[in-house]
Amino acid sequence: MTTATRWWRPDADRIVCDLCPRECRLAPGQRGFCFVRRNSGGEMELTTYGRSTGFCIDPIEKKPLNHFLPGTPVLSFGTAGCNLGCKFCQNWSISKSRQIEQLSEQASPQAIAQAAAESGCRSVAFTYNDPVIWAEYAIDTAKACHDLGLKTIAVTAGYITPSARGEFFEHIDAANVDLKAFSEVFYEKLTLSHLEPVLDTLRWLKHESDVWFEITNLIIPGANDTPDEYRRMADWVVEELGPDVPVHFTAFHPDFRMTDRPPTPPEALVEAREIARDAGIHHAYVGNVHDVARQSTYCASCGQLLIERDWYELGKYELEGDRCRYCQEPLPGLYEPTRGDWGAKRQPIKITEPKESDIVSIQHEGAGGSQPATPAQPKINLDPDQARQLLEFARATVAHAIRHGETAEIPASGLPREIADAPAFGVFVTLTRSGALRACRGYWGKVGRLEEVVGSAARDSATLDPRFPGIVLEEVPLLELDVSLLHRPRVLDRSAADWPKQIVVGRDGLVLNHPKGRGLLLPQVASERGWDVPTFLKHLSMKAGLPEEAWRDPETKLLAFSARVYRDPPRYQECDVASLGKEAMEHLGEIARAILVGCAPPSLALRPELTETAPVRRGILLNLSTGGREAYFGINESLAQMTAQAAQRVLARARKHQRHPGELASIITLFRPLALRAGEDPSRHRGLAQSAILAQGGESYALSIPAPDRGRNVVEHTLKAAGKSLEEWRAKPNETSVTAFSVFGYRPAARTERRPVRAPARAGQFYPADEATMLQRIDHFLSQGEPDNEASCRAVMLPHAGWSFCGSIIGKTLARTRVPKTAIVLSPKHTPLGSRWSISAADAWEFPGRRVPVATDLRDRLVARCAAIDIEDEAHRLEHGIEVLVPFLAKKQPELRILPLVVGQASFEETATLAEALVEVLGEVDDQPLLVISSDMNHFATEEENRRLDHLAIDAMVTGDARTLHDTVRGHSISMCGVLPAVTVLQVLERRAGEKSAPELVDYTNSGQVAGDNARVVGYAGVVIA
Repeated sequence: MTTATRWWRPDADRIVCDLCPRECRLAPGQRGFCFVRRNSGGEMELTTYGRSTGFCIDPIEKKPLNHFLPGTPVLSFGTAGCNLGCKFCQNWSISKSRQIEQLSEQASPQAIAQAAAESGCRSVAFTYNDPVIWAEYAIDTAKACHDLGLKTIAVTAGYITPSARGEFFEHIDAANVDLKAFSEVFYEKLTLSHLEPVLDTLRWLKHESDVWFEITNLIIPGANDTPDEYRRMADWVVEELGPDVPVHFTAFHPDFRMTDRPPTPPEALVEAREIARDAGIHHAYVGNVHDVARQSTYCASCGQLLIERDWYELGKYELEGDRCRYCQEPLPGLYEPTRGDWGAKRQPIKITEPKESDIVSIQHEGAGGSQPATPAQPKINLDPDQARQLLEFARATVAHAIRHGETAEIPASGLPREIADAPAFGVFVTLTRSGALRACRGYWGKVGRLEEVVGSAARDSATLDPRFPGIVLEEVPLLELDVSLLHRPRVLDRSAADWPKQIVVGRDGLVLNHPKGRGLLLPQVASERGWDVPTFLKHLSMKAGLPEEAWRDPETKLLAFSARVYRDPPRYQECDVASLGKEAMEHLGEIARAILVGCAPPSLALRPELTETAPVRRGILLNLSTGGREAYFGINESLAQMTAQAAQRVLARARKHQRHPGELASIITLFRPLALRAGEDPSRHRGLAQSAILAQGGESYALSIPAPDRGRNVVEHTLKAAGKSLEEWRAKPNETSVTAFSVFGYRPAARTERRPVRAPARAGQFYPADEATMLQRIDHFLSQGEPDNEASCRAVMLPHAGWSFCGSIIGKTLARTRVPKTAIVLSPKHTPLGSRWSISAADAWEFPGRRVPVATDLRDRLVARCAAIDIEDEAHRLEHGIEVLVPFLAKKQPELRILPLVVGQASFEETATLAEALVEVLGEVDDQPLLVISSDMNHFATEEENRRLDHLAIDAMVTGDARTLHDTVRGHSISMCGVLPAVTVLQVLERRAGEKSAPELVDYTNSGQVAGDNARVVGYAGVVIA
């Protein structure tokens, strides 16, 4: 590819390049310092136009840009060459390349923009080498991106002339400028350039352009790492650019011609950041090291955490548009209504020029049977105004269909004719609420007018998805709506072994056709869930109602397609109460406690989520020490108000009957309401097992929360408690309303030292409720092991299903284990109740025939070292992961004490903090406890597939390496529920011994071997670690 170049002038028999301050004078055939601009016949030639060293989808934070479309994916690419001569270059294999033809792939600006749009990217970055030297290619690509509504980013050293920078940056939306040092000596000796042109570019960007920019400073030991240089640079930034320009201090690693320097110590980055903040820079960051606190964004006004970053993964996000949700101070930068969720993925992609042959004729099922789709070029690229109109039409159609039913006529769209009449190949409309899927329906291979196909998909999504309770009108403002416009359908080659090589996650959606089933998954499904290609194919097979490996079946046919996704955020963002944390819930407890003793609510600095009202129905349930409870529901009332109302009702009733109201035992918040319809098929309510159900008619109501005795038909159970039958509700739906709620239970810290006894919750269900029978079964299972081989162990892993399924595995494993007087049992969290990490507040746990004391001394020591752990009972009240194991341990050790610890969702790094706390506690005790990992293996695959996945996890575990186990389980989507307890224990053992442990598999089985049903099995393994 060639293009007319700019920024050069003739000078006698040479030409002079005016693009960068070097002003290279080039004889015929000569290349400039950058190597990519050449005098070709007396004219300047850009030899890398249309060529790239490769394309990759990155997180935007990798550029780094922390204040520009956080969490979104960016398509990154570069060419070859550079106009600086940095001896420390971190991308020297690209920027110093003199083999352009061998390195480069070809792609036109239009193909790059199209690939970015199809991949769901929000922007394209010109990076890896400085785009200034290939400005014509960058500008043309930027124009193509803007035509598709994409933003553009330049990652540059800012070494550009005043005559060129206006036209170059006119097409750039954001930049990261590499301010390599604040010393002319550094620039001359180590970059072969000068400092002042870079500073001049920064001034111009701030005062004469609309480009959002951030600064990066690579700190090199012994070169630019003095406190004086940090301070001079920070003072200049504040004085010349202002305090709101973010600055990133990043770590150097030895490379290119500076391998004699050590890597940057993290302490140097911290020092630079602190000096910058002291100088007045509001947003200073460290980079290329793991430091969550210093990579996160804080409000410059109130100091609250606004955007939490763990490397490139976003955590807490507290922006409302571009403002701090706590004090409404604007956060400089560019933000979308909702954060992105690309994560840390780095996804290389191949860009090819579109060909007509990519559009194929697809057989599909239509109303009149099987018919071919007409090859056509569907309309997928919309400008922002067109996209807004299309999304408004889809949302209006959803509301119209809810009002008038599944056969309703599609309302008039008001779309411009060039959009309404444009061709469509297929469309899906996806509705989500607070991240949870509510409906997804659409058409594959339905050729027609865009207005007609989008309207039909929106109507069907609103009314016909049988997997979920029906959508009601009040939900519409709460829904995020995606319209996916399908295009480029293509048949994959016949060999299933080659399919994974042809599929790109994030680019390709897939359709599986098999004589026994058919399934479709959109491209964003795999990328948003972090699946690799084999996992994508496995879930596609299950979507078709087939075994996980059905995609390998010779009768399976596979097709791929692309999708352009347009997203409309919810009109109102619901509060996720479960994310509020311990302090917020303690404040609700303080309010309730004060009122229960007749006092006014205390004056507390409440989080905004506790005082904000919501236009949806929510509730508070107070459980009392007397066994009583009180619920209060409200609309447009805050959680704090509803807590106070519920407590006042309790107090008023107690005074009326002249009795003590009791103490507060727990608070359950009920949020994210879902109104249920009487006429729906009961199968739509199958996913409500972990929801609270409120049935209300007249003055009476019944409220049921998740409990073991509630059964699977939770709606019928609740109606029965309200004195209604399912048939009565259906016959007279207007007399009774039924609503499902998400729940978050929390037990506020007790004010006294009295600790209750934890009663058995699963006796009679997972194991016998009769003492004699229970002990008889334990003896039976232990006898199946090898007691002669009993030895001291540091840790064991035991399954926690019903004893009839896994009792023999527990028995065989413990028969080889000498159980000491103390056992620390780490269990996964199977219920939504209580805290994320929780140690039981009870003094003892009760089982048929005996009580087992809790090791309260270890409990207090561990909580003192790990602030993330709460002492509370709600997380343990219905949890079975520990309860099913303790009777075995107590039989082996009559003087047993336990430390029951529930470990909920966590990153690998968070488990490391828990492991470190355990190491410190264990270092203080003489008699070492047994560490017990409570975990089943993979859940609900076929027997063959489950066995394969289980042995992948077991093989990883017996390496003794925690990271290997974690990455294997997560990477292969193995549903090993106790993987976090397992990786925690493996880290504890390695840190205490100074080397990895050597776990040994005792035995393995699965539920299919017991029940005989091999279609959906659960795996069980016993492991000892000596």
